Amino acid sequence: MKKIFIQTVTIMFLVNCVLGLGLVEVPAERYLIFESSGWIRTIFLFGTITSVLTLLYILLQAVLAYLYKPRRLKGRPDSLPACSILIPAYNEGKQVLETIESVLQSDYPPEKMEILAIDDGSDDDTWQWIQLAVQKYPDRVRGLQQAVNGGKKRALCRGMAECLHEIVVTVDSDSSLVKDALRNLLIPFPQDPKIGAVAGNIRVKNIQNGFLPRMLDVAFVFGCDFMRSAQSVIGSVLCTPGAISAYRRSAVLPLIQTWLSQTFLKAPSLIGEDRALTSLLLRNHWKVVCQNNAVAYTEVPDTYSKLCKMLLRWTRGDVRESVLLMDHVFSRFSLKDWRWTLFQINILSQIIGVLLPLVCVPCIFLTFFLFREHMFFSFYYTFAMTGVWSLLPAAVYAKRTRFSCAAWAFVYGLFSVIALSWICIYSVLTLRNSSWLTRNKRKQDAGTPAAVHKTR
Repeated sequence: MKKIFIQTVTIMFLVNCVLGLGLVEVPAERYLIFESSGWIRTIFLFGTITSVLTLLYILLQAVLAYLYKPRRLKGRPDSLPACSILIPAYNEGKQVLETIESVLQSDYPPEKMEILAIDDGSDDDTWQWIQLAVQKYPDRVRGLQQAVNGGKKRALCRGMAECLHEIVVTVDSDSSLVKDALRNLLIPFPQDPKIGAVAGNIRVKNIQNGFLPRMLDVAFVFGCDFMRSAQSVIGSVLCTPGAISAYRRSAVLPLIQTWLSQTFLKAPSLIGEDRALTSLLLRNHWKVVCQNNAVAYTEVPDTYSKLCKMLLRWTRGDVRESVLLMDHVFSRFSLKDWRWTLFQINILSQIIGVLLPLVCVPCIFLTFFLFREHMFFSFYYTFAMTGVWSLLPAAVYAKRTRFSCAAWAFVYGLFSVIALSWICIYSVLTLRNSSWLTRNKRKQDAGTPAAVHKTR
């Protein structure tokens, strides 16, 4: 896995340079556009410089990912910390019971874990299924019910206030944990008291539901096995995913009020709660690392409209938190502290990554429409570069799964250019919008046990 990072990025860099210098076999008359139009020359030069600089950044991340190793258990299993697992649920129906049972099947010492399932004011039968879990596992599961729907933040805050243990694990109510996920996730805490949070590894649960879940699985594997692994080496993972993450309670509790009352552009910030909490920990000088061997499977959108809503919510949260982190990250400069310098580079690259589509996407479309006679070259360059950029996710995914599955990385690259390029632009223009967008009412599950109905 490690060598493939460096090898693939090197290939990407060389191919990018070949494309950027125009050394590919394109008919000679195509090059006349560079003599006849300063506009085209400017766009082409800007694109080439941007691509090369971005590849240099990816090469840096590849080196860090090469150095990454998940932490291993030192000593006996009884050295693992006690933990509280919080499962916030809103209109999840029977799925919340399945999630609870997947946690109970973990190979973590039973006496060192408690489960708190929190019904966030659902208007379906979610609370009934939580009650059933409490009845079936009275010594291991507790149920908490919010009177009204207050959002995921408030549900988690109540769980953190009422849980028993110092280490708190958050699991989304539509996720399922791999048997050793909890064990692997919590190993870092006893080894380093400066670690405030640990991010797990998300995989797609409903991967058979069409091509969108398959493409998202590629994105999740690349995000953890490459990007988060690189960030983990410097102790500054930028987002702890809601599907599976763990926190040091003493690090989070002083930040709860700030987290709850957070605003952006004078509007309440109700989305991206996982990224927001991670940012608060980083701003308070806690380390945030990842364990790519702590795997949870979660459901993802299988329709285009649902996918766009999810990506809009995620992108808005990323933009907001990157902007808020800049004040902290660039408050000091120290070349001697290489981790801090790399942290600054990561935040700067995120900001640039958000701003680039605002320039690049309009330029691509302007090139298509203003220079129609050269449309072949515009299409050729755009899709050729998309293929180059898909090489690394494809290589990482092929190593993690099967070589035949790597083609989904190229499908996702083309799909992103054609169907998702507007997401970043629209997100930036609507940053104040904190709508969850995907919190729909789930159909009541048939077959809810009668015993549970009687308890209501």
